[in-house]
Amino acid sequence: IERTYLVFGDTMFSGTVALLVKRTDAITAKGEGADGQHRILLTTEGTGTADLYFDVTNGRFIGSNGDQITNIYVTTSGRSAHFVQHASERIHLQMP
Repeated sequence: IERTYLVFGDTMFSGTVALLVKRTDAITAKGEGADGQHRILLTTEGTGTADLYFDVTNGRFIGSNGDQITNIYVTTSGRSAHFVQHASERIHLQMP
C-alpha cells in the first residue's frame, strides 16, 4: 500500500473547526496458490481517497470520510474472473 497525505487547512466538520488532511491510497498485490490440482492466481489493484479531520483546539482526530475501489482478478483452471469491490467508510466521533 502506498499512501500520500496533503494538508488542506481549516474547515468545518460536525460543527467543529477542523484541520483537513486528504489521504490518497494505491494498492497492488499478487499471489498464487493451489486447491488440489488447480493452480490459483490472484492479482489486485486499487485506489482510494479519505478526508481526515482533526480538532484544531484539542489536537484530536474527530472523523473521516473515505472511499476505495479495488479490482480483483482470479485465474484458475485456465479461466479468469474479474471482481470489483467498492468500500466506503464514514467515522464521526462524539466528543463529550
